[in-house]
Amino acid sequence: MKRIFKTLVVAICLFSTTFSNAQCFQKHAMFLDLGFGLGIYNTTVYNYTDKTTKTGKAGSFIVPLSFEYALGNRIGIGLQLVSQSFLSRKDSTSNSTPNAHSGELKVFGNYHFYCSDHTDIYAGLTIGGSNFTYNANNDKATTLSAGGPYVDIHCDARFLFGNHFGMLASIRFPTTIYVQGLATDNTGNEVNFDLK
Repeated sequence: MKRIFKTLVVAICLFSTTFSNAQCFQKHAMFLDLGFGLGIYNTTVYNYTDKTTKTGKAGSFIVPLSFEYALGNRIGIGLQLVSQSFLSRKDSTSNSTPNAHSGELKVFGNYHFYCSDHTDIYAGLTIGGSNFTYNANNDKATTLSAGGPYVDIHCDARFLFGNHFGMLASIRFPTTIYVQGLATDNTGNEVNFDLK
């Protein structure tokens, strides 16, 4: 079994395109954000079989799609779908390049503490679920998959241009805990693990 602790080292800088039915955050306004970002993480791997711990780093390209509805002039709730593709390089031993992906479905709440005609600054909490898949692309066909809860604290700034279009900049501090993961290969090996 393995554990990976995923924490943001360098804040995720996320730039999105915003489509809204209002210029500023106000009661009953709706916002749709589609973006592209980069995540940098610290990782800790704990192997339950030989009781060893390894640390490292991971990076990913992030594509989020989110919808937010204004319950009032300061509080909003929403739903977000995220796809992540993790960066990898060629393994010198197997001469193959692994790939890793994750997907997330989350709900969030935001408090909008500054809003003008063209600027909206807010912070919030996000909770949801995440899945992770890793394929070593080696001759043993090694794969790893897991799922679990996701939580993040974030601070965002939305800049609106024109009547219904804008950009979003975001700093996020996420934690994902993957439980009941399974690693397999074509020799019949199966290992259960937790990723954290």
